[in-house]
Amino acid sequence: MVVLLDTSLLPPRERSGAVNRLLSEALGPSLVLHDMPAEFIHNTTRYWDLGPSNSLLRSQDTDMHIHRSPRELRMDGRELFSLCLQHSGTSVVSEEDGPVAVLEGSLCINNLARQHEVGFRGQVDCSAFMLSHEQMGLPLSVVDRGARRLDMSPLYPMVREHIARVCSVADTDELPAASEAAAEVASATIQLIRAMVASTNPENAEARDVVVETKFIAVLTYLRQHLRDPSLTPQQVATANQISVRQLYKLWSAHETSLNDWVLRERLEISRTELASPGLLHLTIEVIARRSGFSDPSHFSRRFRRAYGMTPREWRASQTRLYMVPPTA
Repeated sequence: MVVLLDTSLLPPRERSGAVNRLLSEALGPSLVLHDMPAEFIHNTTRYWDLGPSNSLLRSQDTDMHIHRSPRELRMDGRELFSLCLQHSGTSVVSEEDGPVAVLEGSLCINNLARQHEVGFRGQVDCSAFMLSHEQMGLPLSVVDRGARRLDMSPLYPMVREHIARVCSVADTDELPAASEAAAEVASATIQLIRAMVASTNPENAEARDVVVETKFIAVLTYLRQHLRDPSLTPQQVATANQISVRQLYKLWSAHETSLNDWVLRERLEISRTELASPGLLHLTIEVIARRSGFSDPSHFSRRFRRAYGMTPREWRASQTRLYMVPPTA
């Protein structure tokens, strides 16, 4: 993450203005107030670019209040939500429905295109994932209602853990900002947020569609993570995703291939790639078959030949010739 601001490096008289400018740029025009002498103002804000439309901000602050009044809103046309994870301390978010305390370890959703006020009490450490109204893809009424009862969603613990892990990855600087992998992280995060909000509104048709869509993505992710397990069963997949086997097959019914055929195809592709890898020449074909999720090498060989028109041994030999360098005279 890139450090955008560290007020400890600034003279006290410049700190409040620097915080105001930074938050106005990141969140939209805002009025920031500090109820303390300038020398006690502290803010450290870091930023992770996840692509053209998404970012993660992590801010550590002392007591302050952030206002977004109609005046500030008229100065900014962006329509953004922020999903915030309170790492430590307490925040109070005030909107039309009154104030809501956000405690340590809690999630909250703020509509930054709406008049609101956020107050930080004491030392606060908070991360905010930014997404647009368009990316949320749900009616504002559904989001408003869901935001007031996020902790009622069965996905709430999952999303909280996911955001915490995303923050940990960002802190390591091991995943390049604005990379393809970072964009995939953003996409997965958006899907989880949408599903969490939608699951608090089961009576809304659009919300139900989002839940189904995200559940399919969760099943697909689980399958990809466990493809190499030869004992993987539909029951295991269903149980891990908190659905029945019947619901699993119903979810998968919109896919172009059956669940079993998809798993077979993906395992064959894993084995095909590994058989062609120069770095895995020391592994036998049987070992690669087992690494790819096949418990029976003979069954693997038959399936491989049926799919690719040659045996695993023939495929490996054809690929080995491509990167073998002939000896010099």
